[in-house]
Amino acid sequence: MMEQRVIISGGGTAGHLYPALVLGKKLQEQGIKITFVGSTRKLEQSIMKHYDADFIPLKIEGIKGKGFLVIKSVLILPYSLIKSLLIIIDIKPALVIGMGGYSSGPIVLISSLIGIPSLIMEQNLHPGLTNRILTPFAQKAVVAFKKSLPAFKGKGEFLGNPVREEFYSLKPKQREERLTILVFGGSQGSHFLNNKITMSLPLLKARKDALKIFHQTGENDLNWVKESYEQNGFESTEVSAFFFNIYEYFQKSDLIVCRSGATTIAE
Repeated sequence: MMEQRVIISGGGTAGHLYPALVLGKKLQEQGIKITFVGSTRKLEQSIMKHYDADFIPLKIEGIKGKGFLVIKSVLILPYSLIKSLLIIIDIKPALVIGMGGYSSGPIVLISSLIGIPSLIMEQNLHPGLTNRILTPFAQKAVVAFKKSLPAFKGKGEFLGNPVREEFYSLKPKQREERLTILVFGGSQGSHFLNNKITMSLPLLKARKDALKIFHQTGENDLNWVKESYEQNGFESTEVSAFFFNIYEYFQKSDLIVCRSGATTIAE
């Protein structure tokens, strides 16, 4: 019997990648071989490497909010479509699943055009540009919110948002002497949140011994946020660009200050 293969495509941020990995794991448990296709972003490749995923990076860039840079994105698109076709010919998937995000566009579109069944998944309440474009081509759309169903014109199925199994094992935390706080603004970090938290540090200095802080900054703000904590005497704060095992930090924390992305809300 020929091994069944499925391509899962999409990403750019952990909000798309972790639901993809959760879904991929469940399909692998059924004996299905999974290949992930995504962008060439550094974070995306790091996450896939961390989980030892079979991952193919695809050179593609988003077009939304790019201004004049949209010209570069459009020029890359033909290459992305041809590369997607070659990937599909090589892997011969029984199904292609798009997780949203611009990197899912070419491979879901090409698979649909050559007769391979495709499914799109939407983590957000309001569908993103890529999934809106792909809706006429996909056979089905799985949504995280019931109110998203009308956007998919009868193709939608409400199943919720896939969440890593480790989150289901979290237990109620007993309060200790120190208040433990987790700060994170999604996988890319939130410059706004990083600014506001660091601005508050001088006001919290007198209480720093009563606080334990974990702060995920994103790559761009890592160095200056770390310096801000050090300058204000918060030497015990753990600052990182990204926490791969963030569920462990959920377990340790009394309070979470975060940006409300759809996957974060589900977690």
